[in-house]
Amino acid sequence: MQYIFCYYSAAKELKNVITEYVTKSEYHPDIEKLRDLLSKVTDGQKLNILHQTKSEVDGMTALHKAAQRGHADVLKTILSSHSDKLKLHRTKDYMKRTPLHEAVVSDQTESVKAILDSLRADEQLQLLKEQEWYSKTPLRRHLERC
Repeated sequence: MQYIFCYYSAAKELKNVITEYVTKSEYHPDIEKLRDLLSKVTDGQKLNILHQTKSEVDGMTALHKAAQRGHADVLKTILSSHSDKLKLHRTKDYMKRTPLHEAVVSDQTESVKAILDSLRADEQLQLLKEQEWYSKTPLRRHLERC
């Protein structure tokens, strides 16, 4: 019974930390605490928490916000805790942008690197082909910025 309570408690605390991160632009979570909480919940719970804590304004998840803000440490921590990284990367906001789109549009080189480094080559290609609302891929967005 104590194990179930600990499991629920970790999920609830993780949800609170992620919600605060998504809603407050100046907030940066303690990476060790985030890593500890992520280790105590299942991959399914992590994905649910990311979806449940999307910003009501723009639909961005914690991964989108970390990519946009250049918080490569937060990206790496969340991504390294999940077995299906491509599934996390394919999470889209209201403009159908992935976290990679946000990193490119925000000119956050470290975020782009953290995202691409977390994937195998075939997965990188799949992610680079993802189109946003205006049918633009992350690569197309980058070329428009140059």
